[in-house]
Amino acid sequence: PSKIPSDLIVWSAGRDWRRKVEQLVAEYLTAAVKRRLRRMDPDKFYCDDLSWLDEATEWVPFQTPVQLELPARLLTYRVRTFHACRPRDIRTYLRHGLRKLRLGEASRQLRRLIARHERLAALRDESALQTALARIEDSGREGWLYVGLDDRPLVEDAGHYLIYGSEYFAAVLAQAGGWWFQEVLKTEGVPTVLVVDLPLKLASDSDVEAFSNLLLVEWAKGTARRRWAAPWEDFSFSLAADLPPDYLTDHYHPARIRDPLHHFCQYSAPSTTCAGCAKSPPTRTSGRTPQRSG
Repeated sequence: PSKIPSDLIVWSAGRDWRRKVEQLVAEYLTAAVKRRLRRMDPDKFYCDDLSWLDEATEWVPFQTPVQLELPARLLTYRVRTFHACRPRDIRTYLRHGLRKLRLGEASRQLRRLIARHERLAALRDESALQTALARIEDSGREGWLYVGLDDRPLVEDAGHYLIYGSEYFAAVLAQAGGWWFQEVLKTEGVPTVLVVDLPLKLASDSDVEAFSNLLLVEWAKGTARRRWAAPWEDFSFSLAADLPPDYLTDHYHPARIRDPLHHFCQYSAPSTTCAGCAKSPPTRTSGRTPQRSG
């Protein structure tokens, strides 16, 4: 595996990011703190109640606790994140980056999808399409895009993004004609996980704080148990702005995906390569489809 840059946090590299967290707030996470943590119950290290951390670090009033200091220091770092999709041509992402959902743009793309597939001919009636659209357009999807900290849940728990692509399209087609319409989405594109090295300064304050708390909790649990592997983690960043293509550092195509819309049955991808693979060979640390550990 290639060396991880000094300013990058990669969740799967548990030893590396734990060392970086210690270095960032070294004056707080001392040898004495580690000894106290090993005498405590790690099952009670909660993200939403850090009183255990105050106890371990012997925090006193009028001092800045580590949980308030770490988020600010993390803003000079990037974090490796992942976005699951099913592009017809990945070069669109490589040219334009990741774009948040815009309903007008998505509706035009949906109409082009309908025009390509006879199975969806009933939706060429504008009133039928508008009825389906009206049922989902108030669901809060517009204006956001999401990237996950751990790619394993995207393959094993939330495989619908890889299998069906656009959640918006899938929702409209499910409203209009159930699984019979939705299955059309499996005929286009290739299931793809995009690797996005996200500068934390672009994330919201609340997401950075939540991420900081997660790092502290998992650092403390690893310290207490002397275990360094990163646990399975379903954490995501909600972004209100587009991400330029420079942040997309890699991509890969899982061969097998679990489908949550069909009782988590295993789905086999039609291809594990695309036009972008020839120009940008995979550089991730593992060539395997991520599997659940434990």
